[in-house]
Amino acid sequence: YESFSVNWIYTEPGTGYTVFLNVTEGNYEEYSSTTLRRRGYIWNGSVLSDINYYYDALYTGGWTERKEEGNSGGIYNHMCGLYYCDMDENSFSSDEVFYLTQNLFNADDKYEYLVCSYESVVSSSSENDRDGDGTIDQQIIYYVPRATKLSCLSEDGHTLWQVDINGSESCTIYRINGKYYIRAEGVFYLIDKESTG
Repeated sequence: YESFSVNWIYTEPGTGYTVFLNVTEGNYEEYSSTTLRRRGYIWNGSVLSDINYYYDALYTGGWTERKEEGNSGGIYNHMCGLYYCDMDENSFSSDEVFYLTQNLFNADDKYEYLVCSYESVVSSSSENDRDGDGTIDQQIIYYVPRATKLSCLSEDGHTLWQVDINGSESCTIYRINGKYYIRAEGVFYLIDKESTG
């Protein structure tokens, strides 16, 4: 027999057989969304046999909340990759990604980098009637991580600037007529070294 932890022992009515269950009285294992099970062994005085009791699951009690946290739960930060396009040199695209710059966003000797801040946002939801009684008894809400802010940080942790975004995970630097712009979420921002330091 497989490993079994006895939590409740009782005598089978009308037989005198001893039943050993791995759940306490009133508790059950979930066998399926509509069926509960109490699994154990029955002893008739000479033979020990498996026994399973199955019950229809009825979800009529109060609502409870259960959270299943994955790696995407909560709020976290992630370094943002930068692409570079030099329109003055007719270089319209680049597959190279860089993460650090020393004098793009200001003129000091510190390094700067971009960080995307992620939050868990609702992606979809579903409602279910698990016991088929015509009443919704389960609601599932699914969350996904989404970038909501883009920040430029100095190596000492100082924030030079911050903008709101909605899911973008990369940005592109453009040089146009000698000026530098950063494109995030379809919006172009002029990079002014004098005002971002």
